[in-house]
Amino acid sequence: MENEFYKNVVDKLPIGYIYCKVLFDAKNNVCDYEYIDTNEFGRQYISDSLIGKKYSDFSKKDTKVSREWIKICGEVALSGVENEIANYKFSATKRLKVKIWSPKKNHFVLNFDDVTEETIKQKAMETLLIALNDLVFEVDSNYVFTNILTNDDSLLFVPRSQIIGHSINEFFDDIITKQIVDVINKAQLTNEKETITYHSVLPGDNKWYMADVKSTPSGDTTKTIISIRNITEQKAIEDSIVGYQEQLKNIKEEEALLFSLFSLFVNTKIDNSKKIVIESLNKMACLIKADRAYVYKYDFALGFANPLYEWSCQCLETELDSLKETSLDLINSSVKEHKKGNSIIIKDISQLDDIDLKERMNRQLIKSFLSVPLMNGHKCYGFVAFEYVSNYIDEKLEQNDLVLKYGQLLINLLLKTEHEKELNEIKIKLEAIL
Repeated sequence: MENEFYKNVVDKLPIGYIYCKVLFDAKNNVCDYEYIDTNEFGRQYISDSLIGKKYSDFSKKDTKVSREWIKICGEVALSGVENEIANYKFSATKRLKVKIWSPKKNHFVLNFDDVTEETIKQKAMETLLIALNDLVFEVDSNYVFTNILTNDDSLLFVPRSQIIGHSINEFFDDIITKQIVDVINKAQLTNEKETITYHSVLPGDNKWYMADVKSTPSGDTTKTIISIRNITEQKAIEDSIVGYQEQLKNIKEEEALLFSLFSLFVNTKIDNSKKIVIESLNKMACLIKADRAYVYKYDFALGFANPLYEWSCQCLETELDSLKETSLDLINSSVKEHKKGNSIIIKDISQLDDIDLKERMNRQLIKSFLSVPLMNGHKCYGFVAFEYVSNYIDEKLEQNDLVLKYGQLLINLLLKTEHEKELNEIKIKLEAIL
């Protein structure tokens, strides 16, 4: 009765149970095993018809995987030392968490649970983490590296096999180690994300990185995720801003506007960027006495130029909708100059040789026109345009130079806004999974 009771208990367990006996070859080495018993959960993975049969009856035991599996089970059956496999590949679509233990000599028990769904979620989370960051470290409560996620091992300061299982202080000097440990401790204390910016520790590497540090409880200990991304370009922009600020100390009075736009753009948040761009167009247009201003983005693949932002004085109607998908063929000569990084000044539209472009500008009552390319390195992102309706442009080199500098500032803000939008979209997907 007692044995029957315990058999029923085992049969109703919410985890798998398979009881086996190892088999020996002529040299007394473990070569196979026999299925003795299973429970209801286990029958989802092996049928009752396998009881009394050998592992080799349905598996190719001469494969490397099969030999390794038999070896693992045999070592437990002979030594009595338990073994655990956190993510065992049972099939192409199934992942199991398996514990192997021995109730008596030459026998072993497999207890297992299906972790397929958890594995899929973990893989999706890891994929998004890698998409969002260049490098992700997992660190335990003793500051020991336990996992690494990256698509580029060249970013690692040493091979990953020499990092896992080793402490932070084994790779960094006392100053850097203290900085990292302090940030981890603060993240653990506040349960908030903490951030640190640092220069690469690799010799000859001039890249800059930003690390987001977040700690979460994990059983009886604490797990810390350190997500690292390359901010070299962003740092270069910030450094260039500092450089510009130095250059602007002795500028003319009217160029003080440019200095204020530097500060405005640097501190702009993504949800406020549209308002800030239009405000800056307003200030620049008023300074150079233009009546309308636009920011265009080129779509070379589709052959269009699209206006992203518009400002116009109150006496003029908006032209934004009518200017959408402006064919590059219509402004071909301007596109060529913009690609070279050249500005375009048309003091008198009536003197234009391009009849189609002249007619279009006349419909908008334009007398003069100024456009400055928005250059992202050697690539032309688009241009910023100023239109004169009430008066002709005052063609001064100083003003043209001022607008060029404005364009350099503006492209940094536009690229920053697009980059942050992409990051926010990835974060939303990541939060949906978590």
